[in-house]
Amino acid sequence: MKSEELQQLETRLPVIRRARGYRLYDYRGKRYLDLYQQGGAGLLGHRPGNLNNLLKDLLSRGLAGDLPSIYQKRLEKALLARFPGYRGVRIAASFAQALELGSRHLGRPLSAEDVRDPLTSPAAAAATTEAACWRPLSPAAATAAAQAEVLFPLLPFSLGGAPACVCFRRPLPASFPVPSPLSPLILAGALRALHDLERYAPAPWFRPDLFDSAPGWTQQGIYLLSTSPRAEYETIFLRFLEAGLLLSPRWPGPSILPAEASPGEVKRLLELFKKG
Repeated sequence: MKSEELQQLETRLPVIRRARGYRLYDYRGKRYLDLYQQGGAGLLGHRPGNLNNLLKDLLSRGLAGDLPSIYQKRLEKALLARFPGYRGVRIAASFAQALELGSRHLGRPLSAEDVRDPLTSPAAAAATTEAACWRPLSPAAATAAAQAEVLFPLLPFSLGGAPACVCFRRPLPASFPVPSPLSPLILAGALRALHDLERYAPAPWFRPDLFDSAPGWTQQGIYLLSTSPRAEYETIFLRFLEAGLLLSPRWPGPSILPAEASPGEVKRLLELFKKG
């Protein structure tokens, strides 16, 4: 979906008063089950307990500014351990900056459209590609990590200013740019989220074929993609929103199944999806 279309759908969201787990609450008291999860950055839910404690500790020590910290190297080491086929990593302040680093490494301009998402472009994922994104718990995640020359991992960390990481298959020369330091709050939080991902467990009601009979949708693990025409997606998005379910404002998604939901929420979820 074009960025302007995304912005139009995002403007239809209510003002959120608080968020917890996989639920959002507006100022009217209405509750929404979050299937958007900020495109995957909120995969672990809102206000996860371990992250709260970590951030409180860092704030109590005054570590909020963009200053050099031990967490830069720790996050780099954790990323290289998770993606052993890669020899270098950089942590940028934005995806645009990460793209610039990827462009420099490949020796050609790299745009967001050049970064293949194996979840939404399975045909492209079957062939070797120069640049790909990695989505946690995606069935296609291993393919992206095994084949891309430049990999952009999507970390399950939703705090504003979350880092944009990029991993390089070939070793980086000593002259390769190093972005300016980021806040220890951001780096430590992203590192914690990467570790917490190991303990992620799908909801007890989850099945990989749960939405096989849902017209207009396809399921890949915890991810759901719309197969309806793009022109119809706004109507679908608003119908779900009215029912208290927040889909991805992007077409075709992905929307993401939450790791927790009440029996009533699961019933409403299945009913809406299977209505098509």
